[in-house]
Amino acid sequence: ASCDELMRFDWISAGDAAPNLILSKGDDHSVQVAEITPSAFRVADGTPLMGRVLMEADERPVAPSVAVIGYDVWRRRFGSDPAVLGRTVQLGTEHVTVVGVMREGFAFPIAHDVWTPLRLANDAHAPRSGPAISVFGLLAPGETVDTAQAELTAIGQRLAREQPATHAQLRPHVAPYARQDAGPSADNDEIGMFASIYFFAVALLVLICS
Repeated sequence: ASCDELMRFDWISAGDAAPNLILSKGDDHSVQVAEITPSAFRVADGTPLMGRVLMEADERPVAPSVAVIGYDVWRRRFGSDPAVLGRTVQLGTEHVTVVGVMREGFAFPIAHDVWTPLRLANDAHAPRSGPAISVFGLLAPGETVDTAQAELTAIGQRLAREQPATHAQLRPHVAPYARQDAGPSADNDEIGMFASIYFFAVALLVLICS
């Protein structure tokens, strides 16, 4: 089986940050931001309460800076203002426009409350350097952690042969991933199996969660 057959096509790449959300002078509190690809909202059943989620067009370097905020941020920081959509706020050093508010309890991948587009330049970092990125995917029906491990091991061995300078020391490993994305009322079957892949210089850790 190929990777597309083993795991659902919707993949998520995510970074992590905790900048201040600044609404006015003196009103600046840190928030947990996931820099994430739009497929996150498809895989994690991310239906917004208002507005929209991130889209592929938001990832373009020239696209306007936008953000989706969590329900609690909307309630606590914006006073549940229904006119929050389209408002521009300062997130760290960047000004972003709020395009959506997530439903109550949604905090994918781990207790996050703001989501911005992940924009990565392929040539921004030297080989074997750069930020740690998490990649999530749904296991295809009938597949297991063991079959995921077997396929990723085979892929790792092939890449080590084909690209030894950068992949010879990479080793895929599969382990359970503790899901904390949708709050205490979430049903484990609602989202299903996730694969989270962490890229490091000498190891590739794959975490599966149910």
